[in-house]
Amino acid sequence: MQAYPPRLSGRPGGCLPDASEPPPRVRRPDPVDEREDRGDGNFRYRFETSNGIKTEKVGTPGSKGQSNMQGAFSFPFPEGGVAEFTYVADEFGYQPSSDLLPVPLPSPPTSTDSSRSPSSKGLRESPSRRNDSRRLPYLHRHRKNRKNHLCIT
Repeated sequence: MQAYPPRLSGRPGGCLPDASEPPPRVRRPDPVDEREDRGDGNFRYRFETSNGIKTEKVGTPGSKGQSNMQGAFSFPFPEGGVAEFTYVADEFGYQPSSDLLPVPLPSPPTSTDSSRSPSSKGLRESPSRRNDSRRLPYLHRHRKNRKNHLCIT
């Protein structure tokens, strides 16, 4: 497409474009919608809009009955530039990847220093009560000054 300067009107103050000149037409690409489903758990699709949004996905049956998928999507920013993401979704969950995603902080180093354990400071660790169902709290009502109160014991 050839760009051309607008023809200015011959009227006084001729800085307005001539109204008889049509504005240039911008051709946008046609939307894309491709789908394929084999009926056995395998599928594929691709979709693109005229404003630059794109997505594509491929799916296969997983080893544990789930659908495994991998794909990508992108969209333009209003200020310019494009956001691009890829992902895998399988028995290990959804795992996106992009330069735009925050990077997790590194894990703190684990200490094997025995001087930090409670027993090295003369403290004893209390036994776990996780499996002791007799120690679960229960709710009961009692009357005090003719009003109902709830207590957890």
